Amino acid sequence: MFFSPFAAKAGLFKQLRSPDRQRALTGIRNAAWDVTYLSDLSRRAMTEPYETKRFLLATADRALAEIAPLLFIDAEDMAGFETALAARVEPWWRGDAAAVARFATDAMAEAESRPPPEGPEGVDDYVGYLMGLGEQKILGG
Repeated sequence: MFFSPFAAKAGLFKQLRSPDRQRALTGIRNAAWDVTYLSDLSRRAMTEPYETKRFLLATADRALAEIAPLLFIDAEDMAGFETALAARVEPWWRGDAAAVARFATDAMAEAESRPPPEGPEGVDDYVGYLMGLGEQKILGG
């Protein structure tokens, strides 16, 4: 069973516009943790045998609870995924749900068709490097 550690008191990106940039950075880190958490949940749920394991997400974070089902859309191909995604985002996007789903699936197809990005010469941990740059920007450095 996956329990979200904290209840949300704000949107998915908490404190993003705070004048205290350290608080903004803390909110961004929290959102990154949420994405990591959901990614791990979906990885485990999709690789474990259904007959022996079940996974539940228990959270008071409404945004996390609303996003989680999107990770479990089961479709044979990208067209089926796009249709299912449009149906699931309809409550948020109303008449634009199909366009939002198309945008998302186009971005996924593009990401899958290109090689992973490479960091600058001498950078071994590119993700960590990018995180550092982002944190500097948030903190005004």
